[in-house]
Amino acid sequence: MRPTDFLRFISSTLLLSALGSLHPVSAAAGGANPSSPATVKPRHLTGAVLSVDPAAKQVTVERDVGTATQVITFTAEGGASLLLGSLKRGDQVDIGYSRERGHLAAAEISRVQPGPEKETAPGHR
Repeated sequence: MRPTDFLRFISSTLLLSALGSLHPVSAAAGGANPSSPATVKPRHLTGAVLSVDPAAKQVTVERDVGTATQVITFTAEGGASLLLGSLKRGDQVDIGYSRERGHLAAAEISRVQPGPEKETAPGHR
């Protein structure tokens, strides 16, 4: 091996070592990658069921955002898909979800019981 080849090899090795030290610790090494789905805290959304497709494991809900109505479709994952068969249009649901591989993945779906009607004092409406 020529001295210039040896120096190139050493330089490449040192550069790769330095770049490798900048990479986040992998889960296999005992650490957790902060951007991995397992460490992402799920978001929650409450809305009314518009449609359910148990075969596709999808539920579409709507919610009011200011003066607009937002329509969102979620793909149920794991145990969340068990409830899909019993949901119907108009049910109020709370969905725990995260964005995974370009879609909204629902890890938790639960029915929200409607609150009691507010009573108004006689003569007030």
